[in-house]
Amino acid sequence: MRYAIRTLFLLLLLIQASESWAQYDDPYADDEGYSYEEHSDVDRYQFRQKLRRGITNLAAGWMEIPLKTVGEITFGRRSPLENMVVGLFVGTTRGLERTIFGVWETGTFYLPPYDPILKPEYPEFSLRSISDENEDYGDPTAGLRVGSRAGGE
Repeated sequence: MRYAIRTLFLLLLLIQASESWAQYDDPYADDEGYSYEEHSDVDRYQFRQKLRRGITNLAAGWMEIPLKTVGEITFGRRSPLENMVVGLFVGTTRGLERTIFGVWETGTFYLPPYDPILKPEYPEFSLRSISDENEDYGDPTAGLRVGSRAGGE
């Protein structure tokens, strides 16, 4: 418990120190051709969004497993057993991916680039089939079935 409190305190101290550094007016900035006034507040505060995204993905990455499994079983276009296997596999891989990138973004939140690595940035808490998600992103193989379901085969 003490370790967690110390870590949280140091993290908050680091955030405050980096914000103070961003507001520091360097008297030599004009000589080097760099001025803080040229950059908007959005540039200065993007590290917070990266930290928020990293912590959220780190904490909620495991939720991809039950969400994808239940969503695929409920709304999938295959047999229930195939849907369960596909949902478990996709949920596990996306959960690991989201957790790993959450660790990365949390550990490097103060370094640029601040753009999100994953699309969508945060976990979606909706029960949808994986093939429905692929249609949203324009995947040409979305909705393809495993095996042939045509009559007579």
